Amino acid sequence: EALFARIEKDFGVERGTLLALWGVESAFGDPLVQQNHMRPVFPALAALAWNEPRRKAYWETELTNALKIVDRGWSTPEEMRGSWAGAMGHTQWMPEVWLNVGFDYDGDGKISPFGKPDDALGSTARYLVNRGKYHRGE
Repeated sequence: EALFARIEKDFGVERGTLLALWGVESAFGDPLVQQNHMRPVFPALAALAWNEPRRKAYWETELTNALKIVDRGWSTPEEMRGSWAGAMGHTQWMPEVWLNVGFDYDGDGKISPFGKPDDALGSTARYLVNRGKYHRGE
């Protein structure tokens, strides 16, 4: 409750919108969904970069972004599990979103779409406002 109230105050994104996204993307971070349906991100992104000619540059960039995340110490390759396309965590961030929109909303010194939902939900609200042109009350 407190997290959603803070997000609504800071970004104007209603909790129902975030709850809907969170539920659809990861069943509210359900560990069984993560364990049974998520796969290692590096092989997924490498395969797409190697064998997806239409969007090769996009997948190569996402693979490089994933490497940057590890280099910054924000995650490990083992922790970085996601969809077939490399989207990860509570609200299914692509590496580019993690690097450029994600922020440390829980103040623990690390940006992460995994674990506590604070960073994922706060950053998703910021994503909706900045990139989605979300307006309070719409």
